[in-house]
Amino acid sequence: ESQIAEEDIPRLEALLEQVTRAQESLDGAIGKAEQAKETFFEDERQELAQHAQDAAAYRKQMLDLSSQLIGYDVAAMTSALSLERAWTLIVDADADMRSAVEVVAENGTRSVAESRDYNQSALDKFALAQEALTAATDAFANVETKALSDYLSAKTASAELALASDQAFLDGDRATATAKNKEFVTKDAEAVELAAAFPTEPLNLVVAAYEEATKQIREDYKIVRSQAADVDVYLRAYLGVSVQ
Repeated sequence: ESQIAEEDIPRLEALLEQVTRAQESLDGAIGKAEQAKETFFEDERQELAQHAQDAAAYRKQMLDLSSQLIGYDVAAMTSALSLERAWTLIVDADADMRSAVEVVAENGTRSVAESRDYNQSALDKFALAQEALTAATDAFANVETKALSDYLSAKTASAELALASDQAFLDGDRATATAKNKEFVTKDAEAVELAAAFPTEPLNLVVAAYEEATKQIREDYKIVRSQAADVDVYLRAYLGVSVQ
């Protein structure tokens, strides 16, 4: 039920490494309980052995379910970190593109070289953002990133057009520069429309995917945990063990 953070990933991975040993220990307990059932003749002792076997079996189920949950925890957090990096790069790249427009608006054509550098920087960041976005879906395939991917593709295309326009101007090809700039304006407007399709907080994409992927597992875990608790009550009462 607890919220996990980046620093929790090594601890969670270490827990997963211990699952096999814990399962083996529970298998041993089940084996002992089965031996006890074969040894005891009294119904009361038979029932005791059965409850001991059930207690171990329920814990095996809990381990299996919790291992699945931890796997999703690690995947979702890893994906979230990559998605956060992708979004940061997209925001920074968009700022570079705005700076490219602003520097020409303020200083005229003598600043086209500076505008080109801004657009090149934006294009480089969009490429890194695409790598990060791919890493996010590789880590957690349940995350739906199509809207963000479409937006990134449009922004990348608009940056390429802006860069081509600047370079054409610097090369003395005013006609191509004008044509590419018109294409840039159209493509950037398309990107703005696409931006309306994803949440203002992209990390919500991971949260939604995680909740959907783990909902049934978490419900099943609570049921099995309750069953284990009921068996434990019987065993504690029989053995005279009190819980403080």
